[in-house]
Amino acid sequence: MTDNEQAIISQKVKAYVEAKDACTEAYANMDWSDYASLDTYRGLSTKALRMNPEHYQLWNIHKRVVAKMCELADADAAHQLLQGELLLTRLALYGPGRSNPKVYSVWYYRRWVLATQAERLDPASETQLWQTELDQCWTDRALKNDPRNFHLWNHVLEVRRRLGQVDPEAAGAWAERVLEAGQSDASWFHQRALIVEPELEACRTAEDGAGRAAVVERELFAVAGAISDESRSTGPWVYLVFVCRFIDALTSDIQELLEWIVTEGCGLDGDGPAGDIKGRIIRLRYASRALGSLGSGADDLLTLVHDALDKLQ
Repeated sequence: MTDNEQAIISQKVKAYVEAKDACTEAYANMDWSDYASLDTYRGLSTKALRMNPEHYQLWNIHKRVVAKMCELADADAAHQLLQGELLLTRLALYGPGRSNPKVYSVWYYRRWVLATQAERLDPASETQLWQTELDQCWTDRALKNDPRNFHLWNHVLEVRRRLGQVDPEAAGAWAERVLEAGQSDASWFHQRALIVEPELEACRTAEDGAGRAAVVERELFAVAGAISDESRSTGPWVYLVFVCRFIDALTSDIQELLEWIVTEGCGLDGDGPAGDIKGRIIRLRYASRALGSLGSGADDLLTLVHDALDKLQ
């Protein structure tokens, strides 16, 4: 590190310490019944949080201050205040020159701001609020550049739940978007499972064997596609175990898909993406768990998996 770089870092640290100390002093002298006093602290804490969005205690105090300001303000002023807080979280997560898309505290605070806004809206406006948030999550560079960001996927999960409470049809449209996304990381497969499980359970309750088999085939195709794109990710293998729980009958199409997934994904034919030994063992174990829930119909394939495990362990 050059002397110039060290000097720049030292200046940033000094500025942050000064900003944090200013927050501490303002908090000690703050009048909780005076909007201007609260707003002074909010300005100081906003500056400090922009410098270091990982200070969770500062976020908690900042939230208490904003909540009190909302109590004291009229409806329009409270709305503008909360809009400014949403902007603060976006800057903290994706701000120019400093991107922090995996900070728990920022996501928690953003969800609180959204929920606080929703309490003040009519049903139509609340639907628009949650729908807009979902659209932003889908188009944000976090999902474009880093689809493995489980902090964002967890945020999406809560937003989708809230949207479903006020507009089930809109939540259903989001579900279709997730199913068509074609990603392969564990967080996305977790989202997919939450969407698919009710569908499979409904088929089981209605004794619709053909419908359930069709859903299973669709999901196995998703697993196969993910493994083909990125065989070393554990996400599709965990999801394979989940899907196999719903297989009541091994149709020829399901059998063929399972054979491809296990043979190609675990490198059983010698031509597939075998990967390192530890990775192969992990994938073979997941395959063993998935096939073990299928009964005697998958015995031959399960034997191949066990034989491969014996050779590697």
